Amino acid sequence: MPNVLIIEVLSDAVRPNPADVQQGDLVTFQLADDVQGTFEVSFDSADCFTAQGPFTLQSGSSLTSQSAHTVAASAAKGNYPYTVTPDEHTRKRFPQHETKRGDLDVTTDPPPPPKDKKPKKDK
Repeated sequence: MPNVLIIEVLSDAVRPNPADVQQGDLVTFQLADDVQGTFEVSFDSADCFTAQGPFTLQSGSSLTSQSAHTVAASAAKGNYPYTVTPDEHTRKRFPQHETKRGDLDVTTDPPPPPKDKKPKKDK
């Protein structure tokens, strides 16, 4: 079963960073509630998703303030740096919103086994 990861775009950073994902995982980029404006998410080189970017996040609606993408089954293991850039209007209106950088680390390793619960004590 694929994992679901939410990468939150904050006013000063992206969290989590770096983000560990596997092929088939669903990754959602979303603006934090206090972040206003329009932002472009682009990858420095090739991205690891089934649909190629860049893509836009825009505050004001849950439909436009997030964007979900599936890590491609063919995505190579490795690091995929990305940049979240405010558009020109957002930069002028909200100068505190700066360009942010993040990384997706794609692994092809199987997920770790679930942790065993503590053994029950005999009475």
